[in-house]
Amino acid sequence: MNIGVTPKKDFIEGDNSVSDMQIPASKYVEGRVKNNWMVNIGSNYYFNTKNERINLYVGGLVGWQMGRIETMSPNTGETVSDGDAITDDDDLNDAETLPLQVYIPSTKTGQIFGLRAAAVAGIEYSLGKGLVFGFELQPVAYRYDMIQICPKGVATYKVGHHNINLFAQPNLKLGFRF
Repeated sequence: MNIGVTPKKDFIEGDNSVSDMQIPASKYVEGRVKNNWMVNIGSNYYFNTKNERINLYVGGLVGWQMGRIETMSPNTGETVSDGDAITDDDDLNDAETLPLQVYIPSTKTGQIFGLRAAAVAGIEYSLGKGLVFGFELQPVAYRYDMIQICPKGVATYKVGHHNINLFAQPNLKLGFRF
């Protein structure tokens, strides 16, 4: 399961025409997935073959993966005029300009999780007693991912993604039996 994608949110223009209910503009946000963890549970059915060293199998698995998203708004150079930041030498009409990041946090957090179900097929060859070499493939796999980013002051950003893969995740395996 791979949810190591770069989640993003495109720019949305705001509407400040109604003073009682202003809709803030939402800037482009890019995130990085951190603290990934994954759990897969599955079962295989092994077929009897004429050669005891060769094992064919089919099976299925279900999985769950979760991660934390940390987003960062870049420094745009925008400044805000602050009327409270007046020094004794300034006039009351002059106000100091400060970077926008002083008032608005530049980082936001969120989460991403994925659910997966897949069929599994493979072949194993016993190289020696207790040493197995194999190849495994997922002929069909379905995955659902949900991304949630929680910026302050606006609704939570949620997006879901459905993905169906054919002949996914080929693996070479080297294993030990005991």
